[in-house]
Order: sequence, then C-alpha cells, then structure tokens
Amino acid sequence: MRKLKIYLQIIGIIFLITACGTSVKYKIEHPPEIVMGKINTVKLNKFEVNGNLDLVYQQKHEIISDILNFAESRISESTGNKAIKQYVFSNLLNELANNKFYDITENPTNYEAVIKGDITYSVDDDYQKNDKKVKEKEKDGNTKTVTKHTYTLKREADVTVNIRVNDQSGKVIGASKVTKSTSDQVTESSLKKALENIENWENLVNDALDKTFTPLSHKLIPYYTYEHLSLKTGHSKKIKAANKKAQKGKWEQALKVWNDKKDSGNQKEQIAAHYNIAIYYEIQNDLDKSISIFQKLNELTSSSDFDDDIERVKNRKKEEKLLQEEPSPKGK
Repeated sequence: MRKLKIYLQIIGIIFLITACGTSVKYKIEHPPEIVMGKINTVKLNKFEVNGNLDLVYQQKHEIISDILNFAESRISESTGNKAIKQYVFSNLLNELANNKFYDITENPTNYEAVIKGDITYSVDDDYQKNDKKVKEKEKDGNTKTVTKHTYTLKREADVTVNIRVNDQSGKVIGASKVTKSTSDQVTESSLKKALENIENWENLVNDALDKTFTPLSHKLIPYYTYEHLSLKTGHSKKIKAANKKAQKGKWEQALKVWNDKKDSGNQKEQIAAHYNIAIYYEIQNDLDKSISIFQKLNELTSSSDFDDDIERVKNRKKEEKLLQEEPSPKGK
C-alpha cells in the first residue's frame, strides 16, 4: 500500500509539471493608488496615534486592584503611543526615502505636498478556562480521577493606518488606508503563567504595523511586481521549443518560430502562435498591438475565450497612463 501511495504521488507531481506548461516571468511597474502628479518635494508628518487596550489581568477581585490595573494600562498606552508614532514615522520614511520620483523632506516650508495620517489600534485579550479529567496514581497504587485546569489566552492586535496627501494649499490630492492584524496564543496551567508568557502588546502592535509599511508605500510611489504569463504550445514541438527559448530570454528567436507558425494549416498551432506573439508584445509594452492580436484570436476562434487577456492588457494601458502623470525619475 505504501509503495502504491508513493507511486501515485509521483504521478501527480509529473502531471502538475506537464500540465503547467511554459510560463515567462516579467517585471511590471505599477502606479501608486494616490497619483501626486508632477510634484518633486514631499513632506512626511508624524501621524497621530489612538489606541485601546482590553487586556486581561490576574483576577484578585479587589476594587483597588481594578483601579490600579486600569491606571497601569492607560499609562502604558500613553507611553506606547509616543513610541508607535516614532516607529511608524521612521519606518515609513525609510520605505519612501529611496524612491526615484520625489524627495522626502522634514522642512516645514519647502515642500509641494504633505503626507499626513493617523493610526488607530486595539489590543484585545480573550481567555478560556479548560477542564480536563485525568487519572492519577496514588501512593497506595490506586488511581483516582482528578480535574486539571488549563488556561488558553489569546491576544490580538488590530491596526489601521489612514493616510492623506495634501498640496501646499491644503487641497486633498488623495487618501487611503491599510488595515492589518496579528495575534499570539498560549496555554498554561494558570492564568498567571499565561499572562507571563503571552507576547507583549506593544510588540504585537509593531508586528501588525510592520505589515502596513510596504502596502502604504505602494499607495504613494510607483512599485514593481513580478508576474507570470503562460505560453501555449498548440501540441507543436517547434512551438514548445520556441517557448523554452522565450523562457530563457531569447525572445527574437522564439518570435521567428511563432511568426512562421501563425499561418500554419493547423488551427491549434495558429492559435498558440498568435497567442504567444500577443504575449510578446504585451511584455515589450506594445499594448495596442497585443490587444489587437488577442481580439483577432477571438475572431479566429469565434469565441470570447481571450476576453480576460484583453482586459488584463487594457488595465496595463490604464496603469501606463497614470504612470505618465508621475514626475520623471530624479536625475532625468
């Protein structure tokens, strides 16, 4: 039975590899969500911070203990807010500092746009007492059933960072937000031990904030992603070999084969060749030509099978238009 399982797993892996075909990876530049236009100098402000802590404390059932715990949480929150404000400012400044489009400044007057924002966070504790009956052996050799208690404590931090970009006159250029969360959970024999071993709330908030910095930068400056596009073979060995060349970056050699096959008497070869040529022009950023070929494929196949490809390239065109509204890279 074990040999059969291994054999089936190997067959499954081989199927996945062959089914995937050849794909090509390429780098795409995307515009930010907030397009600032021809602005060259941007000021980054420190963001306002507001938080809420709902933490579990060791229960003493004393009024004075509750008062002290509440006061402790408020002092801790106030101190934490100052640290969070600086933490976000430093990390976001670092994310934006090396961008190639505009300069980041702290100068109160010499700027064309300003990035403002606010941070809200909440940290909530939730615990559960678990009872488990176990048998224990006594000194006399007899066994007895006893109830063991454990405490499961979960601490969750949620953060939302709101950003706004204004020009010097105060007019809003754009606004957006990013929300992230993180959590920790421990199970111990007592609530006290659980509280001792659960992650500190400030660390959880910072972990959640760490997840926001890259998405926030993508809302403010152009960024790159790597994407994969699959090539078709049309069950042709020559097209398949050409696809391998494209995968290795030998696009012109691959294009020659596809052009030879696009007028083949074999419809599957024609479709595959036209499709791969459309992908070629998409990657070369000749987007109108790529769309035209995908549209021809719909006509060739009397279908709408290539509508998704057309939509993808049209979206690229929209992004290219937005990128043209961004300032030229510094030094150019």
